[in-house]
Parts: sequence; structure tokens; C-alpha cells
Amino acid sequence: MCALPSDVIERALLEQEREMILVLIKALDFSWATTMALLFLGAKDHRITAQELRDLESEFGRLNVETSRSILKLYQTRKNAAGADSGPTRQAPLPVH
Repeated sequence: MCALPSDVIERALLEQEREMILVLIKALDFSWATTMALLFLGAKDHRITAQELRDLESEFGRLNVETSRSILKLYQTRKNAAGADSGPTRQAPLPVH
């Protein structure tokens, strides 16, 4: 849904620091209920303390959708640039004598 490789999304879900996943979720304009479900999905043993959840909700509320979308576009641009760099390379044609 956010045009990033699945390994990037998986890494964001499983990271201890959850800023990246919050930004991605906010960029997609998901609700807090959906955000919580995704946070619990990626949490160790699917558990988050009540205090951590309140802190995450507060941080999520402070995020701006448009700013988050700009960050998402930056991630997408970097992914596309990396894909172009790793593609097949062409060698220069040999000179004809």
C-alpha cells in the first residue's frame, strides 16, 4: 500500500523504535485503531505496556499526514533509485575498425 518492499515494512514493524512505522501509517491516513493493531502485530509477544501505548498514541497524534507523506515519498524515491542502480548494466559498444 505504500509502495515499499515488504522487507522494509517488516523491519519497520519489528523495530524497537517505532517512529518509522508511525510515519508510514500516518502517511496512509490510517486510524488510531488500525495503527494499534499494526503496533501490536509487530510487538514482542504482541504486547505493549499501557504507558508505551499512550506515548505512541500521543506521538501518532502529533504527526502530520502531509509531512508523513513527504517522508514516504523520500523512502520511495530512495527505493526506486536503488532499484535503478542495481539493474542490469550495459557495457559501452566495442569500437568497429
